[in-house]
Amino acid sequence: GISLYCAHTNLDFAPCGTARALCEALELPFAAWPEQPGCMTVFAGSPQALGDRAAQRLGGQPRVWAAGPCKKICLVPGSGGDYAQAALDAGADTLLTGEMKYHDALYAYQRGLNIITVGHDFSERPVVAAMARHLQNAWNHVEYQTYAEK
Repeated sequence: GISLYCAHTNLDFAPCGTARALCEALELPFAAWPEQPGCMTVFAGSPQALGDRAAQRLGGQPRVWAAGPCKKICLVPGSGGDYAQAALDAGADTLLTGEMKYHDALYAYQRGLNIITVGHDFSERPVVAAMARHLQNAWNHVEYQTYAEK
């Protein structure tokens, strides 16, 4: 008697999906990043300040590779290391993602990109509540329960 819906990659590319939920959780303005599983946003401050905001709002202990100030940020929930060059090409100075390989982070950092990794699960967890709100608004006669391990 239980319905179960599992979504992952489709939520990564959905306009109101994982990236938007992460942006909202960090209280940052959202702008689409066309054809990418992330979003663009702005933040005026240091990479450490953005890492601190992520720790406060998402939990965990973000790792910050600070190459300079933050202004234009690409957010890629989950594993975003493959998008470092795309972030640089888009004119971003910061990539905030769940995780990336050490050498990929080092390579991007050496090219002047701030790297903030917040933890794969911490970067995707905000979409759970967003999905429940969306479903509740669409079909209010159903009771929705979510579970996201903390």
